[in-house]
Amino acid sequence: MFIGDSNEVTPGVVRMGTEDENSGKSVTFKLTNIDSGFDYVHVLYARSSSSNDQAAADTYHKVIFDFPVFDGEAIITITGKE
Repeated sequence: MFIGDSNEVTPGVVRMGTEDENSGKSVTFKLTNIDSGFDYVHVLYARSSSSNDQAAADTYHKVIFDFPVFDGEAIITITGKE
């Protein structure tokens, strides 16, 4: 991930983030065709982070939020602040 706007033409505006720095970006998923027996979706994810002179360290997390299912669909937005 990078920090900044990839559409910028000014040198130095886009840079790599430092260890555990939030990039300020988000991702949204729309899950469809979810079994009607489920009321919520739980999200678990793996993250890889390192400083410049270290090997990447993997960590595993669960988002502490129940994403509701409506009519067989769930919209999930992850910002990195969960």
